Amino acid sequence: MHIRYACGILTALLLGIAVLRAESPDDFFTRASGKMAETTSLRSDFVQTKRLKAFRKPLKITGELCMDRTGRFAWHVKTPIRYSCVIADGKLRQWDADTGKTLTLDVDSNPGLQYLARSLAGFFSGDFTEMKKDFEAVSVSADGLSGEMRPRQGVPAANFIRSIRFFFEDDSLAALRRVVIDECSGDETDIEFLSSVRNQPVPEEKWRPDGN
Repeated sequence: MHIRYACGILTALLLGIAVLRAESPDDFFTRASGKMAETTSLRSDFVQTKRLKAFRKPLKITGELCMDRTGRFAWHVKTPIRYSCVIADGKLRQWDADTGKTLTLDVDSNPGLQYLARSLAGFFSGDFTEMKKDFEAVSVSADGLSGEMRPRQGVPAANFIRSIRFFFEDDSLAALRRVVIDECSGDETDIEFLSSVRNQPVPEEKWRPDGN
């Protein structure tokens, strides 16, 4: 009887702890946004794995991501091709090694590019408060280290994104280690971040479209 009573108390305590630790998806992403806001700049290697329904083998891309709180964003692909996309100073600049040419587009005068720039900044900087304008938080993993967001009905992202899962390095939620984008087409984009450096000056050449 005493053993059963003790087990009952232990079970109740464990259940109580689980309830106390439970966190709504909205609260989870609000907390993550607050912690990641402490990052003023980010420079990270990445491995992007693209799983396409039309291909049996996944496609892998490696490169470097740079961003800062002024809104600058750089995506430098190193393999299997060399390609850069840089958003800075109200311009989007694309460069590829095959042509050696740079294409420049005016972000400020193009609503579509404005949305792209804002979305990229939200995805990778952890500005989930801004993202919640177009996305809703729908779930948190049992271990409390990842959460899922889905586009709200009627927003542009709903045309091509089914959901985005964010995986954090640890329970401080201060840094992302992985982002998985499930697309409406059935394709999946899986981006893993490696050797991340935060809150350090990003070399100026990284903001040039051929800076990789």
